[in-house]
Amino acid sequence: MYALIAVGVYSDGHKAVLDFRLGSSENIEVSLYLVAALDLKSVATF
Repeated sequence: MYALIAVGVYSDGHKAVLDFRLGSSENIEVSLYLVAALDLKSVATF
């Protein structure tokens, strides 16, 4: 089991976990699901 974690970095350097997803490996489906979840939360994704 793997965890794909999205981390945000504030302008002062502090970091915060924005979201995470568990999967059997780091694959495109898990990555897209994480980005879609961040988009629903109105998090800017680049």
